[in-house]
Amino acid sequence: MQHASWSRVDKLNKEELTDRVRADFELDWTKSNHREIVGMALAQKYNDFHYLLHCKYLEYETHEAAICGGTKIVNKTVWECLCERWASENFKNLSRRNKSNRKSQKINLTGGRKSFVRLMEEKREQAPNYVAFYKEVHCSTRNGKFITEAAEHNYNMMLERMNEMEPEDNTDDNANAVFKEVLGTRSGYVRGLGHLVLPEPSQSLLSNREFERLREENEKNKAEAEGFKKKFETFMIDLEKMKACFSECDKLHERVSQLESQRESQRETSRDA
Repeated sequence: MQHASWSRVDKLNKEELTDRVRADFELDWTKSNHREIVGMALAQKYNDFHYLLHCKYLEYETHEAAICGGTKIVNKTVWECLCERWASENFKNLSRRNKSNRKSQKINLTGGRKSFVRLMEEKREQAPNYVAFYKEVHCSTRNGKFITEAAEHNYNMMLERMNEMEPEDNTDDNANAVFKEVLGTRSGYVRGLGHLVLPEPSQSLLSNREFERLREENEKNKAEAEGFKKKFETFMIDLEKMKACFSECDKLHERVSQLESQRESQRETSRDA
């Protein structure tokens, strides 16, 4: 936990945590989206835990008090390492920039630090599609109004697109399509749904994934073919040994037959004499 972010965690620890997740959930590890979502979820949880630790650090009046007070959540060595990082000018400057960036955001939501996946699950009954969900998480629970003008503008654009449809086309699937059309997508996620909701892959991405799938399948086939080749070579060596053995047996049998013929001839010669 002493690393600043998940990306800096060493490969061995990442693999250990990933294996724990795979042991607890049914995942198809041959699918890239399963691998991606596990990696993203672990990164999010890592950052969330760091946030909780930093909040604990801020409860102390001074840096020295935090070092002495510690926490039961992590061991003393990790805690001291994190405290030194939080007290550094680099971290303070980064925090100020992040705070300024959050203030400048045109669209905020009402869910706090809850992930979009968790919010979607909690609001599944009230919000059966993405358009309804967008309103749920961008409206104030106190007065029912949108918390930013930009969010209200986006929602109104979605409603306009929905109103242009025929009544029988006003389905949840079409509402989801309108949501994505209005907000668009960014690399790796759908705008408005956070990083843990993966978008439908583009045609070029599908082509790349198909190429990657075929490449992996080809490598697998090559490995299997190499295995069969080795088995066949071993079989041919064993077969040659067996042929040599049979040849020796034939020679031995022929030799025995010759000896028996000679012995029989000697008996007949003895009787004639």
